[in-house]
Amino acid sequence: MVEPEAVHTIVDERRGDLPEAAARLVEVANQNGGRDNISVILLRVPAVRRDHSHDLLDEETGEPSTEERWRFTRLGDAQLLARYQATIGEGATSLAAFGGLKLPTGSIHVANDDDVRAERALQPGTGTNDLVVGLAGRSARPTPPSARSP
Repeated sequence: MVEPEAVHTIVDERRGDLPEAAARLVEVANQNGGRDNISVILLRVPAVRRDHSHDLLDEETGEPSTEERWRFTRLGDAQLLARYQATIGEGATSLAAFGGLKLPTGSIHVANDDDVRAERALQPGTGTNDLVVGLAGRSARPTPPSARSP
């Protein structure tokens, strides 16, 4: 089992990488005595804050002419990830499967005060569904006698 405070710390430190957060949670659960099958489900719905400005260039002179600015906070795309890890044998080997979805919950139509739509990279959402799947394995091998310290 992983204490709630530790879960919060692990997820907070890896908030940009849900697969890494899930793997670390499983690792800590194993360190705390978990030797069977371990499952983790994580959901993230980020708040995206943008404060961006850039200057438009005058086509004739090439000099900056007008500033465009976007300042907003909106929900981004929701991400759901699940990881299942099973220990095989005496615990030296484990196999994991993970999968998840990124859903287009964030807006792709944010405009500034002048009603100019923000570039795609500034939008809080992507407008796409993404599927994440993966497998992982781990096998601890004994240290050969020749590599041991005298």
